Amino acid sequence: MSAMTRRPATPPGASGARRNGGDWPWPDGWAAINHNSPSWLATGGTGGALAAIAAALLARGIPAFEAACAAPWLQGAAASHLGPGLIAEDLHGALPGVMRLAHQGSVRSCYVS
Repeated sequence: MSAMTRRPATPPGASGARRNGGDWPWPDGWAAINHNSPSWLATGGTGGALAAIAAALLARGIPAFEAACAAPWLQGAAASHLGPGLIAEDLHGALPGVMRLAHQGSVRSCYVS
């Protein structure tokens, strides 16, 4: 990783996430890389959908780092299930099935360093 990707993108004590293979900088030095975001997620409204997924995970009591790791992964898995041509509103319909697979342990994990 270059020095640019290691530098925190958010103020100390805050969290951040970037999709499509980007790093999620964390103030305590942890970083996770999501390789599960297909290119067809680059459409209007998917950033808001990602924020909603993360907020829902946080509301369920999942710690912030785990929620920041899980939200883009879940969104990517839902998008992969739906295929090209999706719109942001389609994602919510695919999430229950993706969540079932995640609960059963039938998912790839993200890399954490």
